[in-house]
Amino acid sequence: MELFLHDYNKFKLFPVAMKKIILIYALIVISTTLQAYAHSTILGISEEKYSDNIEINLKFDRPPPYSIKQSGRRIDLTLEETIIADAALNFSTDDKIVKFLPSVGEDQAVLSFFLRYTPKKARIVPGQDNTLSLVIDVDNFVLKTRTDIVSDLQRATKGSIAGKNISNPLVGTPYVNDWRLFFSRYEPEVAIKAPVQFTFPPFPLIAFLPPDREKNLPLIPGEVNSLAATGQWNAMEPMVSDLVKKEKDVETKKKLALTYGEVLFRAGDFSGAYKQLYLLNQTYPNEPIAFFAKFLLAGLEAKYDNPYVGDYKLHELEPLLDADSPLTPYFTLLQIETALATNQLDKMRTLLNRDNISFPDTIIRIKELRIADYWYANKDLIKSFVRYQLLNSPALLESHYYSLNGYCDTLYHQKNFPDAAQCYQKLAPHITDRSQLGLVMYRKAMAQLHFRQAIDMISDFSTIADAFPETDAGYKAGIKRADIQFISKKRSDMQSINAYGVIAERAINRETAEEAALKEALVYKIADKRAKSIDLLMTFLRNFRTGPLVETAQAALLDALPDELQHLMQQKDYMKVLVLAKQNQMFFEKKWLDYRILADVALAYQQLNLFDDSENTYRYLMEVGGAKAEENYALPYIKVLFHQGNFDEVETHALQYLQRYPAGKDKEQVVLFRLKALLAAGRGDRAIALLPTPTPDSPEFQELAAALYFQKNDFKQVTEILSPLWEKQHSLPDDARFLLAESLYRQDLFDKAEDFFVTVQDTPSFQDQSLFRLADIRLKKGQTEKAVKLLQQIVDKGKDPLWQNLARKQLDYTATISK
Repeated sequence: MELFLHDYNKFKLFPVAMKKIILIYALIVISTTLQAYAHSTILGISEEKYSDNIEINLKFDRPPPYSIKQSGRRIDLTLEETIIADAALNFSTDDKIVKFLPSVGEDQAVLSFFLRYTPKKARIVPGQDNTLSLVIDVDNFVLKTRTDIVSDLQRATKGSIAGKNISNPLVGTPYVNDWRLFFSRYEPEVAIKAPVQFTFPPFPLIAFLPPDREKNLPLIPGEVNSLAATGQWNAMEPMVSDLVKKEKDVETKKKLALTYGEVLFRAGDFSGAYKQLYLLNQTYPNEPIAFFAKFLLAGLEAKYDNPYVGDYKLHELEPLLDADSPLTPYFTLLQIETALATNQLDKMRTLLNRDNISFPDTIIRIKELRIADYWYANKDLIKSFVRYQLLNSPALLESHYYSLNGYCDTLYHQKNFPDAAQCYQKLAPHITDRSQLGLVMYRKAMAQLHFRQAIDMISDFSTIADAFPETDAGYKAGIKRADIQFISKKRSDMQSINAYGVIAERAINRETAEEAALKEALVYKIADKRAKSIDLLMTFLRNFRTGPLVETAQAALLDALPDELQHLMQQKDYMKVLVLAKQNQMFFEKKWLDYRILADVALAYQQLNLFDDSENTYRYLMEVGGAKAEENYALPYIKVLFHQGNFDEVETHALQYLQRYPAGKDKEQVVLFRLKALLAAGRGDRAIALLPTPTPDSPEFQELAAALYFQKNDFKQVTEILSPLWEKQHSLPDDARFLLAESLYRQDLFDKAEDFFVTVQDTPSFQDQSLFRLADIRLKKGQTEKAVKLLQQIVDKGKDPLWQNLARKQLDYTATISK
C-alpha cells in the first residue's frame, strides 16, 4: 500500500465542518505556506558513476524542500513546490538505473529511480549553486555476484524442457533409495600386473644350430644335462666354462661358447650372458651361430631388462630365420609373449593366427594358454575364462604368473569367490613387487568378503592397510575397512568422515582418492547434513571431471539439491538459493533438474528485489513449460511486473490471463493486482469501475477497495469497509489503519480517529501527519499541553518540511491565543 502515500497530501487541509476559527487559521497557514514555497524549477539532471556509488546531480533555479524514500530497488525523491523543465526530462537510463519515472503534481514533483539491484543506501547531499546530489551507494554483494541463470538457459535449451531426460544419472543409479548400498556394493577396478614369463627352446640351444642340430647334443656331458633338467644353472656355469677352456677344436669351441652364454642367460647373469653372447655375435657375424647369439640376446633383454627392446630385436631377426627351422615355433611363441608383455595385442593376435607353423607338443599347450591370455589382455573376460577352463591344467597356470593372475580375475568376475580367493593365495608367493603384492592380498580379501561375514573381515583389511602403507592397496584396504565399520556402525559418522577424508587427501591413485572423496560426501548426506554434503559433492565434481564415479556423484547431488533449495527458501536464505542454483546450472541445461525448481529461483530473485531476473525467469518458465505453466506462473509474473512499476504490462497480462483462464485458480489475485496497477497509474476511476460486486472477502481486496474510495474522498465508504475488517481480525496493515484514521477524522469522528492515529504515530511514512492530527484532536479536547508537545515533536524531529511548517504555525497560533 506504500504506493498511495503521495496522494495523502491532497488531504492535508482541515475539514470544512471544523469551527470557524480553525478554518480561518488553516486558510492562513496554507496561504503562508504557498507564499513561503514559491515554485522551484529543475533545470537539469546529470549522472556520475563511481566504483561504489552513483551521483545524480540536480540543478535548480532555487533549492526546494525535499524528502527521500527508498523501497527496495526504487528510490523516490520528493521535491515540494517544484516543476521540471523539459530539458531535465532527458535523463538516460543505463545498466544500473534501469528506469526513470518523473511525476509532477500541483504541489510537488516526484522523481522515481528504479535500480537493477537493491542499493545499500540513498541520501541527499546539498551542494553549491542551487544543486542537490542524490547519492546512491551500490556497495552491495548482489551487485558483485551475477546469479542470472535464465539468460544462459535460453541459449542452451531449445523448445520445451518438460519431462524426464533418460540420460539423467539419477534415473540410472541403483543407490537413489538407499545410499548406504554404495558402501557395500561398489567395488573399484583392480588392475594387478603380473609378469609375463617367456618360453625358450629346451636346453641346449645348439640342438637347433645348423647344420648338425641334434648331432650337437653329445657335446654336452650327461652330468651337465642332469643339472639342466633340474634347473641348477649356477652349478652348471663352472662346468661349461671349463669345457670351453679345454676345447681345442674351433667349431666345437664355438658351440660350447654359445652354450656357456645360454647357461649364464638361464642363470640370470645378465651382464655375463650379455658379454658372452655379444662377443660371439661380433666375432662370427656371418655364421649361423651369430643368429642364435642374437636370439638369446633378444630373450635376455625381454626377460631381464626391457621387453620392448627384446621384441624389437626379435622383429629385426625374423627375416633371417629359416622357415623350416625347428627353432621357428619357439621364436614365434617368444614373439607372441613379447607382444603380450608390451601390449601389442593386434600383433599378438596375428602371430597366434599363423597357420603355417607346426608347434611341437612341448609348447602347444603354452600357445593355447597365450590365446586365453590374449582374450584377458583384450578385456574379454568371458572368452578368457572359457579358454583358461578348457586348458584344464592347474600346473600350467600356476607356472605362468600372468596367466594365473588372469584366471584369478576371471574367477572373481564370474563370482566364483571361494575359488578366486584360493587362486590369489596361490599367486601371492610369485609376486615380488610390493605394491602389486598388496593388490593381490586386497583382491583375495575382497573375494572372501563375498562369502564371509563382513564384520569378521575388518581385521583382514586392517592387516593389509598396515602391511602396505603408502600403496594403492593399503589405501583401498583402508576404504573397505571404513566401509564395513560405517555400515555396521562400529564407527560414528564423524569418524567415518575423517577416515575417508584422510584417504582422499593422501591416496596415490586418483580413482582411490575419488572413491574416498565421494564416500566422505555421502556420509554427510546420509547423516542428514545436506548442505555440507552438497558442498563436498560440488567440490568432487570440480576435481574429478572424468572418472568412474562422476555419474554417481552427479546422481547424489541431483538427489540432494531440490530438498536443499526448498529448505533454503523456507529459511528465506534467498541469496544462497540463487548461488546454489547458479553453481548447478548445468543440471537445468541438461534437463536433469525439474524445471519447476526455477519457480523458487524466480521467487528468490523477487525477494531480493532483483525484479528483472525474476521477470525473466517467470517468462522463461511460461515459454518452455506449456499452457499449464503459463497458468501457474502468470500471477507471480504479474506481481513482479507490478513491483517494477510496469503497470501497463500488468494490465495487459492480467487481461490475457482472465481471457484464457476465466475460471483460473488465481483469478481473484490477478484481478486484485490489475486494480492495484490501475490505482498506482492514477486510473482510480477505472479501477473502481472494475471492482467486483460484491467485493471479495479477502483482506487484501477489502483494503484495496478502501484505498480506491479514499482516493475519491468517499470517507464513509472507507470506514464501512475497514471498520468491520478491524473488528473481525483486530489487525490491519499500517497503511490501512492510517486510511481508517484519516477517514474517521474527515467525518469528525475524532475519538475513534485518535485511537487509530495512535497506532501509526511511530510509522515513518505517516508519523508527521498522524502527530499533527493527534495534536489537533487534543486541542479540540482542550488538552493544550499535550498538543503542544506533539507539535514540538514534529518541529524538532519531523521528516516532512510541510508538516513541520504547519506544526510551527500551529504552535505560534496556540501561543498567541493562550496569552
